[in-house]
Amino acid sequence: MIATSPDSSPQSSVPSPSDALIPLASRDVEPQGLNKGPIYRVLEDVLFCIFHDVVLPPHPGRHLATLGLVCRHWREILESASTLWTYISAGDNLSHVQKALRHTGQVPLDIVFPEDAQCRADDFFPLVKDKIRYWRTMDITLSESPYVLLDLQTSKMPLLETLRISHLYFIVPIDLFEEPSLPSKLTELRIHRLSVTIPPWLANLDSLSLEEVGHVTMEDLLRILQNSPNLKILKLKDMDALKPNKTIPHITHLRSLISMELWLPVAVTRYLLSGLRINLLSHLLLSCNMNNASPRGNLLSNNIGHFIPTIREMVSRAAVIDFNFRGSGIYSIDLGDLFFEFDVLRYQKQYRFALDAFEWLTEVLGPDFREIPARLKFHNLNPRVQNLELYGSFPQPRVVEIVLQVSDFHTTGSPPVSVLQYLSSPRQSDPSQWPFPHLETIKYHLEESLNNYLVEMLRGRYGDPKQIQQAALQPPQPLKKIKIYGVSEGDIAQPNMGFLKEVQNLAAGAKIFWQDEVVTFA
Repeated sequence: MIATSPDSSPQSSVPSPSDALIPLASRDVEPQGLNKGPIYRVLEDVLFCIFHDVVLPPHPGRHLATLGLVCRHWREILESASTLWTYISAGDNLSHVQKALRHTGQVPLDIVFPEDAQCRADDFFPLVKDKIRYWRTMDITLSESPYVLLDLQTSKMPLLETLRISHLYFIVPIDLFEEPSLPSKLTELRIHRLSVTIPPWLANLDSLSLEEVGHVTMEDLLRILQNSPNLKILKLKDMDALKPNKTIPHITHLRSLISMELWLPVAVTRYLLSGLRINLLSHLLLSCNMNNASPRGNLLSNNIGHFIPTIREMVSRAAVIDFNFRGSGIYSIDLGDLFFEFDVLRYQKQYRFALDAFEWLTEVLGPDFREIPARLKFHNLNPRVQNLELYGSFPQPRVVEIVLQVSDFHTTGSPPVSVLQYLSSPRQSDPSQWPFPHLETIKYHLEESLNNYLVEMLRGRYGDPKQIQQAALQPPQPLKKIKIYGVSEGDIAQPNMGFLKEVQNLAAGAKIFWQDEVVTFA
């Protein structure tokens, strides 16, 4: 936003808010001849480029209004540059919308109705519809009836490239286009919470995102994919009408696809993956409700064997494997650009199933995969010792960090006392061993009821080297970092320095962090 005067003369200084009430004729007294300030000698093309960098979404109307108050010269440049007015948003007031429509002429328009719209859809769309043949982008988030869009069914939009429509509350049925109004240049389609019929002509998309969209069948989807060989982005989430066909899917090559997210039932995901052939994928998320089944036999199977080279390439960029466990039973494994998220009915099974997925990845990716360090994250969850044993008693995965997130345990579960207790003493095995021997970092969300358990864990695991030697135990690897956070943002303004000092004394040289800042002790 321009906030400085274009020159030093009082006539051309930036008007105050009260100046905006003065008639333009009496306010705009321009310098003449040699008295003109330097700003008047700047080439208009240069000013135009500057304005393009200043007039930005989501509220370009405010920027244009401010620039127009500087002087008549600037205002004339603004009003003659139609491309500065093409982003027409209901986030600005209706007076700006009307003014923008007058200035745009026949240039392509970006029509936006955001969630924080300053007017009703019934007032906005009748204004912009007169220029519908120039729409390039249609980005709409509705909280009211979507039937204001019905007029679009028969309106021709020959320039439309991007269509994004979202409804905030209800899945409502609507047909977007009829045969005479097919937007032949459409390359991005994103629909959320609308029940639409996908027309058979839809093709040549670069991006497709459908979330909670009814009436889209497997035939509809496969036809779009087969007719969009250059598709780069694909996201499908909670699509109830998608069902696997009884016949084997035709092979569909998506050689340009770089990002795919599938939030679908297992059978639907497995069916889709079996027919897709992808070369360049750099982001893959698979999210399924597994009920009480392991992903290894139900999803991670021979049906996706052709994805293994792609998965190997994505995992090669992973610096760490994240295992996330939650009291809700939703667990996930994140490896660089590869994300698996599964939901189980009995949350205690998530530990075994996550390990099944890890073992499958080890088998298909080779021994180098086992060398990637792992991070265990427990979200509002107090795991049983037998579940911790699955990860703490074996060399792989090589766990180097444990995160204890306890912000909501008062309502969702119990604090993860068992993790700290499990770390505090050697396992009862022959020979005795420390659990998680490679542990380097603990992230801990501060909760008073857990502080004593953390102190006792540090004392038992690192506090007395002589006692450890007397027990004929190999000492565990020293911790490098202990990161301590408040339970929730703003919950604890200052750390308890006495507690942090005690932690530092017992941590055998580990760095102590409070809210991501290293703590220094006097």
